[in-house]
Amino acid sequence: MRGDFKLNFSFLIETELQRQIQYLRQSERMLQKSPKGFLRMGKQKRNTTYYQVISHGEKRVEKNISDKPQIVHQLLEKQIQKKVYKAAERNVKSLKALKKNYCDISRKAIVNSLS
Repeated sequence: MRGDFKLNFSFLIETELQRQIQYLRQSERMLQKSPKGFLRMGKQKRNTTYYQVISHGEKRVEKNISDKPQIVHQLLEKQIQKKVYKAAERNVKSLKALKKNYCDISRKAIVNSLS
């Protein structure tokens, strides 16, 4: 690279770690605001029927929400954010381990470790 602008791998790991932590926090906030239950889609010949499924102990209640696109969207977004949250959680764990175990062998890092 030209000039004084040099990226090192440790910096990239830290940057990605912070980005994943941000995803984790955003997903957590969105999940807290989401409606109860989850989305179930029933496919028929020409239409899809959307249901909000809420569990009450061992009993499950399904409510047709096909005429409520906002709730359908919120429940779909909830499913997406659950996946994002789990992936970000795994990524944070992996990046922290990588950050801990990575050994920078650049001249600057070695010289700094000598003092």
